[in-house]
Amino acid sequence: MGILGAISTAVNFLNTFNIFNYAGSIGSYGPLTFQVSERKQLTPRDFSITYKGRSTKHQRLGTVDITEFQTRELRTATVPIKLIGTRTSIPGFMNTVQRIAENGEHYSLIIGGRSFGTYSLTSVGIKYVYTATNGHPAIAEADLNLEEYVPAINRVGAEISGILGTVAAVGTAIAEKNVGAIASLAGGRLW
Repeated sequence: MGILGAISTAVNFLNTFNIFNYAGSIGSYGPLTFQVSERKQLTPRDFSITYKGRSTKHQRLGTVDITEFQTRELRTATVPIKLIGTRTSIPGFMNTVQRIAENGEHYSLIIGGRSFGTYSLTSVGIKYVYTATNGHPAIAEADLNLEEYVPAINRVGAEISGILGTVAAVGTAIAEKNVGAIASLAGGRLW
């Protein structure tokens, strides 16, 4: 991680932690702060992250296939959370994750003080385990499925604009030369 990535992670970490609620904080994902305290509880149960590589097999006649490594795949993470209505606002949590997923927002995933990189929320599964007598969810389980976010790099556009600028300059110079040559051949008259 470069210096800009470290600064971005630190800013995200500090912006998502309420200074007065810091006790019991486990980590964060954007506006979601994972924590355990006397009055609040929002904790991941079985956090998992998957690292994969992409490779291709090349078949050869009369011998063993060759495996060629191409690149790494995007990392995926799963964060299952048990929500208890007396310790957290289940509707507030649901509104927040719905907004994040539907708007394509991406944030740093920080667990135990370690940043795992920037992730976007690809899907959310919410299951009501118990509903209170007033119809509000008392206990719910949520599965946050995250995928690593890599910002687009527009290298091709910059190269093409540079090439087009060069072509335009060369084209103008050739056109000026041709007009001069035609004018001298015609004795100064073009008609």
